[in-house]
Amino acid sequence: MFIRTIEERSRRPFKPLPICLNFLILRLIPLVIFFYSKIYSQNYSIKDVTNIEKDTIYSTEDISLISGMVLDHFENGMIKIYGEYKDGIKDGEYKKWHSNGQLIFKGNFIEGIKNGIFEEFDIYGKKISKIKYKEGIVLWEKDFTEKYH
Repeated sequence: MFIRTIEERSRRPFKPLPICLNFLILRLIPLVIFFYSKIYSQNYSIKDVTNIEKDTIYSTEDISLISGMVLDHFENGMIKIYGEYKDGIKDGEYKKWHSNGQLIFKGNFIEGIKNGIFEEFDIYGKKISKIKYKEGIVLWEKDFTEKYH
């Protein structure tokens, strides 16, 4: 009969993977992932890129388009700007902070276009505004400044 019980199956010894599969799984795949992450997910300091306020940014070393995270810090070491870029254009999360550590702004971009909820805060961390975008078009907007006057 072709149906085996669980006990019969569990008594069979474990067969190791063939050597070529073992090499592929344990050596080659992690190596490919490592190199892919180094090429396509680099971290850049603000000093390594052209003007971040422009629509497209380039590397100051070789004038190539930036893909990866761009970071800037205040002199006290606190983070000032965090932005994700793909081919020189904002693509992903983008945040700015005050020198006291309070968040100024946060939002998401898809291929340089605002998408999702964008929030702006004052120097004390109170929310000033909240705007929802879909492909660069404002869907709704909320102003919180009237609460604080």
